Order: sequence, then C-alpha cells, then structure tokens
Amino acid sequence: MMELQHQRLMALAGQLQLESLISAAPALSQQAVDQEWSYMDFLEHLLHEEKLARHQRKQAMYTRMAAFPAVK
Repeated sequence: MMELQHQRLMALAGQLQLESLISAAPALSQQAVDQEWSYMDFLEHLLHEEKLARHQRKQAMYTRMAAFPAVK
C-alpha cells in the first residue's frame, strides 16, 4: 500500500513540476522518521529543497545565457 501511495505522490509532484521534491523525498522521509519531525516540519524541508534546487537551476541558466568567454 505504501508503494502505491508513493507512486501517486511522485506522479503528482511531477505534474506540478516539483522535480527536486521527487528526488529529495525518499531521503527526507527517512530523516523525518528518524528525527520524529511533524508533518509540517517534513513539508517545510521538502519545499525548502525544491526552492534551493530551483535557485541553483536558475543561476546555471543565467550563467549559460550570459555566454561568458572561456577561461584559458
């Protein structure tokens, strides 16, 4: 039953374009169990990971778009 629920949650995350959430969820869910996080703590950590990943992707995209010359 848990596997089916996991698949549904990952499908929903994909539809909402929360790609980093998909990759971060397994490790964070284990950490939440180990450290006895509340549901809100778990959600906060997931969303924080998504925010960080989006920021990193945005920085990488802007760097590519800037077309800086190659370092010699």
